[in-house]
Amino acid sequence: MRIFAVILFALLNISLSVAQIPQHKYPRTSVQQSWVEIEQPSVLEVLAKFDLIQAPLTPEQIQKVRQMNPNAIILPFDSMGELRDKVPSEWDTGENYTRTRAFQNVSDNCPVYHGAGSYRGVPFDGRNFQDWKAEVSVSWREKGFDGCYLDLWYNTLPWKSTALSVSEYQQGMIHLAEKMRNLWPQGIFVVNSASSLKHSFALNGFMYEDLPNFVWPFSDIFETIDLWERKGAKPTIIILNQRSFGDEVVEDKNDPEHIVADFWKRGRFAITLSMLWDCTYVMYNLGRGGSPHWASPWWFDEFDVNIGTPLGKYFEISPRVYARKFTNGIVICNASASPVTITADDLGPETYYRFRGGQQPRFNNGARFTSVVLDGYPARGDPNIPMGDGIILVKTPQVVVADIIIDDEGYDPSSYWGKQSSNIGSKFVQEGMLFDPESYGKWADSWRIHGHNTCYYAPPGDGSRYARWIPTVGVPGEYEVFEWHPASYEFAINAPFVIKHAEGETKIKVDQTKNGGQWNSLGVYKFSTGTTGYVELTNKANGVVVADAIKFVYLGGGSNLDTTPPSPPKGVKVKQP
Repeated sequence: MRIFAVILFALLNISLSVAQIPQHKYPRTSVQQSWVEIEQPSVLEVLAKFDLIQAPLTPEQIQKVRQMNPNAIILPFDSMGELRDKVPSEWDTGENYTRTRAFQNVSDNCPVYHGAGSYRGVPFDGRNFQDWKAEVSVSWREKGFDGCYLDLWYNTLPWKSTALSVSEYQQGMIHLAEKMRNLWPQGIFVVNSASSLKHSFALNGFMYEDLPNFVWPFSDIFETIDLWERKGAKPTIIILNQRSFGDEVVEDKNDPEHIVADFWKRGRFAITLSMLWDCTYVMYNLGRGGSPHWASPWWFDEFDVNIGTPLGKYFEISPRVYARKFTNGIVICNASASPVTITADDLGPETYYRFRGGQQPRFNNGARFTSVVLDGYPARGDPNIPMGDGIILVKTPQVVVADIIIDDEGYDPSSYWGKQSSNIGSKFVQEGMLFDPESYGKWADSWRIHGHNTCYYAPPGDGSRYARWIPTVGVPGEYEVFEWHPASYEFAINAPFVIKHAEGETKIKVDQTKNGGQWNSLGVYKFSTGTTGYVELTNKANGVVVADAIKFVYLGGGSNLDTTPPSPPKGVKVKQP
């Protein structure tokens, strides 16, 4: 009777844990940072916007993120590659993941180590590599994580191993996943296999890295996700990762005039593809530096559309052109490797609208849907590796404008760090401002995604030195404007800001010795479409002024307006006075 009670309690615990997994809205979003510094509040704010987070946060940082987003699933960024000189040499196969990370023997034949020593808080004695790694992976629970994310967990080894056969490697990974699950039944375990993973179903899921680069043929995505929905641990989580450098212009090899797969098309392709299933999360990274671990996350208007809940499974409109209906609209994804035209007639009797968006107002223009050309081309010239496009349509008009954040680092395609900027579509310009690449150490709470980014600044002067943040406004209306500066008593107490808006100019003095490391409101203003508005800071102050980041938050006033004049009245006589 006691055994039955223990089993029943365990089952109830597992069921409760699964039931507590939040029902994230669509599209479901994921973000990854392989490092986060202790004093970096801007990164925590960015991470907290997403549903699924992989980042090595401290317990205090986890608490702050949960305060901002109680529904987030938070996993640490871990790896299957351990440093060679940190673990017993008996576990070493002599092969490398990277120059510094060794490939340990994950097979069942790995010897059990007997002796002193520990690493990452877990002793080696009496364990083989599987045992030790399983304990390390579940030790993250003590820090407040929901599970563990593990990099470098492949379907088969991506190099020709002389140490392990394919079957030895796969069996070892399967048993490692099972040991992790046994140690932490309620844990969420997601791994990066880069391509389709077809074993280790004790895990919750895996990540496709840099779609569609590591998938061939593309149809394997559909087969593998269906497989995991049937066999994977619940809740099943599959991450579709897409990356853009922001400045790429890809030409169709067969038609040089046909520009395809730009920043926005890549984003729409990944987003709409992810919405075809319930278990898939989209991760979109902007920048170079190793995808997806060191690239800036990007927030699309599409992430904020109120599409509702699914009304069924996805279906094909035409070969490899997929759609899925939701309570508030429909999503369409072109994975056919060639351009396709979709008309309202293809979608049935329902009436749909494009939502009105701030980032791509010509595409997401708020108009009643009649037709759209969704681009597509064969990546690397192979039709089995499509790079496509997609669209989200809604049943009733919506205005969706993501926050416009302009950082002082600017977007510079010729600069390594400039490619990491989040300023796509907007500009930061300056004249005479100074930049100290080492100041990130003393201005740790500046707005930055990357560890070594910092701020422009200027000593007090006559106002000839200035910085200007110029947003590209796609939807006119009222925006609340915020500024961010790091905390320091060395700064000016009267930093002069000018807000150029649709109704003129407003001047504001900011005490930059106070309220550092947070957004500070400069007021609400009307902005017209385009780039006529801006925020400017000069050095006409009593101390050092810091030009960090500016944020524009849309409040309204840009809804679709009826611009069609009424028909002339009939049967009405105008009486002259």
